[in-house]
Amino acid sequence: MKSFKRGLGFVTTTLLSVSMLFGCAGGKDTPDDAGSGGTDSGGKTVINVTFRDDGIGENGSFYKWLKEMSAAFPDKSVEIRPAPIQASEGDYFAKVALALKSKDTAPDIVTEDTFILNSDASAGYLEPLDERLAQWEDWGNGSFIEAMKKGVTASDGKVYGVPYNTDSRGLWYNKDIFKQVGLPEEWQPKTWEDVLNAARTIKEKAPDIVPIWMNMGKATGEATSMQTYEMLLYGTGERLYDG
Repeated sequence: MKSFKRGLGFVTTTLLSVSMLFGCAGGKDTPDDAGSGGTDSGGKTVINVTFRDDGIGENGSFYKWLKEMSAAFPDKSVEIRPAPIQASEGDYFAKVALALKSKDTAPDIVTEDTFILNSDASAGYLEPLDERLAQWEDWGNGSFIEAMKKGVTASDGKVYGVPYNTDSRGLWYNKDIFKQVGLPEEWQPKTWEDVLNAARTIKEKAPDIVPIWMNMGKATGEATSMQTYEMLLYGTGERLYDG
């Protein structure tokens, strides 16, 4: 069996970038109640930022961050306004895709996963940020690792987003169960066969315990396709089935 490919941890495969901020080519002169920003009745420029709200609302950290950023914005004639969409992850992607089709509904800035970047950039929905980023000290001083920069670069070689977080995938195990079946509590597998052997041991000695679990099926969406199967492909470089 092939050895684990190492990421942030001993069995962690790093997902380069998950949630991104993308500059959107939405119109700036549409009414304030439309999707994209504009100028309100007081003459203030409004920049709408669309993101997925998983039900937390104004208590969400991203919502609070946007409000704090708006309050601290040096130009007081500009307001950064949260425009959350409460939806499941899959529904959020669908709603954003529909919103981007018209300048009347497109947000000024939208949060997306990097795997959508190429299609939206190719469709002309996104505005390249290279000129702006060239003037931003943090972009060139090492604050963003090259892998994250690559994640927001489309196939045309232009940068369309700024990452604000990233995450990783890991293999977790229960030390109590390992101790119960005689497996080492400090377990550091070096091959996939080590993982399978541990699962076989648990199945044999503790048949009521599920030995290994992964997201499966359509209901979990990206958690199945990307966070499970794609991670297994990264970790093995092989087919995920035995012909």
